[in-house]
Amino acid sequence: MLSQLFILSPRGDTIVARDYRHDVARSSHEVFFRRLTLGAGEDGECAPVFLHDGVNYFHVKARRSATGRNANVAFASRARRSAPQAGGLLICATSRDNLSPSLVLELLQRVGHVIKVRPQLLSPRARHSALTRLTARTTAAC
Repeated sequence: MLSQLFILSPRGDTIVARDYRHDVARSSHEVFFRRLTLGAGEDGECAPVFLHDGVNYFHVKARRSATGRNANVAFASRARRSAPQAGGLLICATSRDNLSPSLVLELLQRVGHVIKVRPQLLSPRARHSALTRLTARTTAAC
């Protein structure tokens, strides 16, 4: 069971934070970002899953595409290889339980995909219209 889910900016600012079980300290995003920036390995990247003080941390980076939507595929692949690897949102989850890393990382990657591909789905207006359509369908079915 996930304890927390949070999204951080590349500078470490919390964009979204949700605490589900209240069994992990609320400052865990600060601990995570400190470990990510200071505790990186030899290649400069931190492992996507690590354990710190009994808390499992899972994270993925949601990077923006370096090119536009209608770009040439060969140009896009070259641009991705030459683009700097820093930047993008950090989507993180914490848990005190022993969870399957592949399951949690897949969930985080899907969240990142939704944020990257469909950012308009997260706006308050879109949520309101989706909720209105859902309630209209439910009442019509009854």
